Amino acid sequence: MPALDGAYTRGTNQIPTDSDYPEIPELTSENPKSVIHGIPRGNCKSSSVFLGMNMQRLYRYQVTVEIFGSQRMSAIGEATMKKEAEKAAYLHIVTQLHQKGLLKLAYSTKYRTAFNDKELAQDRMVKHDVYNYAARFLSVPRFRHFKLAPELTKNGETVYKTVVEFSDRSVKGEGVDQSLPVSERIACLNFLKESQRREGAHKRKSRREETPATFRTSDIIAFWVWYRSEHPRTKLRMHGPSPTGIDGLLKAQVLMNGKPLGEAAVLSGIIGEENGADYFASMTAAVALLNTDVDLFPRYLIAVGVQRPGRFWRPEIQVDAETPSFMRTAVSRIPEPTPLYRCRGWLSAIFDSRKR
Repeated sequence: MPALDGAYTRGTNQIPTDSDYPEIPELTSENPKSVIHGIPRGNCKSSSVFLGMNMQRLYRYQVTVEIFGSQRMSAIGEATMKKEAEKAAYLHIVTQLHQKGLLKLAYSTKYRTAFNDKELAQDRMVKHDVYNYAARFLSVPRFRHFKLAPELTKNGETVYKTVVEFSDRSVKGEGVDQSLPVSERIACLNFLKESQRREGAHKRKSRREETPATFRTSDIIAFWVWYRSEHPRTKLRMHGPSPTGIDGLLKAQVLMNGKPLGEAAVLSGIIGEENGADYFASMTAAVALLNTDVDLFPRYLIAVGVQRPGRFWRPEIQVDAETPSFMRTAVSRIPEPTPLYRCRGWLSAIFDSRKR
């Protein structure tokens, strides 16, 4: 057993035992450094620094770890030998992770492998990429969310896990983070990385290359406006978005003539915006319709012609004699003002929105 400093021995820390972690081959008290280094790649980063000797002629080491890219903790170990001092510092960290419930979590879940914070912050359209991937096969992905650690003793925050699955191609991605939206983005990035691995080595940027004859998320608003103009007596209603059992998670589903159309979308995001549950619920409903009528999408493409949207049509768009009739109707129904890059006005013009 390594020598422990006074602050450690006087505290209430409980050293984990082998019986606590049968999945860890090394004895936690005998080789805590290997316990940290054995955490799956991407779940934990660690570093150790030699701090010299103190007044009592004890060697001092400081170990710092970053768990799940968000939880950072440090510990200092002291001993009469260098190796034992480093060992004591690592044992501090192992014990802290054990107390917070993060050690077992780190060993039991896959996490980000090559996605830094800057990439995650910028890649806010990654959910669209996942839905567009599934739409190539006239299907939709499935999102599942979990609370993995209800309480963390340090700051009381919650750890979320998101799983994205597409059973048609056996593709799956997982993400863990203290932020629910970030956990979704991590899961989506891992999903896309796995899909590329299965389909061959391609550059990440290629995932946004779109085929003109493939339905995609940027078609959602135009498609539904066109569909309503073609079927004016059809009643379309957005059921939700409404809260679910996890804070920040919303559930939405499109109803056609009072019956569910497609699966419900359960996602984080802002109501009425391009990453919200209601937006992706309308995508799921559209895919369900396309599966029931093989001629529906070709008719939509003919109606749109060369004016198919690349993102979203803006309400300030110029309307002239060449503008398709369904688009003129849509523009006239958009409530002002509608912020750029947002679809709140579009959705309310298409669907009757009622919450549960």
